[in-house]
Amino acid sequence: MTDIKVSILLPIYKVENYVERCVTSVFEQTYENIEIIIVNDCTPDKSMDIVMEVLRRYPSVSGKVTIIANTQNEGISETRNIAVNRATGDFILFVDSDDWIDRNLVCRLVAKQKASNADIVSTDYIIHYDSYEENILNTDIESPKELIKAILTNKEYYRLWGRLILTSLYRDNNIKAQKGIDNGDDLQVFPQLIFFSNKCSYLHEFLYNYDYRNPYSYSNTFSHDKSLQSIKSIETLYDFFAIHDRSLLNVLEIKKADIILSCMRISVARKESFKYFARLASSIKWKNIFKCSVVNVIAFLLHNRIFIKYYNSILSKLRAKARG
Repeated sequence: MTDIKVSILLPIYKVENYVERCVTSVFEQTYENIEIIIVNDCTPDKSMDIVMEVLRRYPSVSGKVTIIANTQNEGISETRNIAVNRATGDFILFVDSDDWIDRNLVCRLVAKQKASNADIVSTDYIIHYDSYEENILNTDIESPKELIKAILTNKEYYRLWGRLILTSLYRDNNIKAQKGIDNGDDLQVFPQLIFFSNKCSYLHEFLYNYDYRNPYSYSNTFSHDKSLQSIKSIETLYDFFAIHDRSLLNVLEIKKADIILSCMRISVARKESFKYFARLASSIKWKNIFKCSVVNVIAFLLHNRIFIKYYNSILSKLRAKARG
């Protein structure tokens, strides 16, 4: 590929406080051969008015912009599917509309792709919290299978955004997110894309800005249904690898256990949800529990009656021994 075309995909929903910054950063990309696909997922606020206002300030990119209006709110997974279906570029780049990118991001990703001949190229990124920022470095794992393992063991984040992804990985392998499974849709899709890729490479420059401060984002809101969607995402992935690579099933079971424990931990203030996820957690094999994230293991042990009873009995014996 001598002149790579990149499709930048922007789903829009409830981002009126952030979208001007986002689309401005996209419209100002220094790389010329791009198309920008904006999908309005029936946003109820002024997000699209702001998009159109910014577009009028950049008449030179108007011919590169396609705007799609969903007839009903589809959710992020189906909206991404719609954007991918309309993409005509050789590569796809997702940008969440509450984030923003460096004006040289596409140019640098394309240069890295040409140098490495990779199917997926990922940039490092910055997470913006309320009171501080955190620079996140990607791994340097080029092997697709090892990268999948790294994602499933929490050594690499499973995000779709900020990655240059070969469009044919979607098309040739019929990969798409399940409609309605919006929480964890990255998790169900990205490992499948990696599986069919030949090579992954990394751009160690902090050119993507991830804003953690949007109260409407999926990562910042909890609901019982969204937690169930996360579990469904990992189950979808389990079904995929049960067909394509069964050697990954054990690590997928641990990832599912970790997600269940996480759902239990964050639902602790919501009695019925907590009971539900605690029941799911009680069925997890103990050997898998201790392979989960430390914070989730601690939360599980603190709320596990059997463990507490066992701990108290050991403590009583130690006290009795100390007294006597």
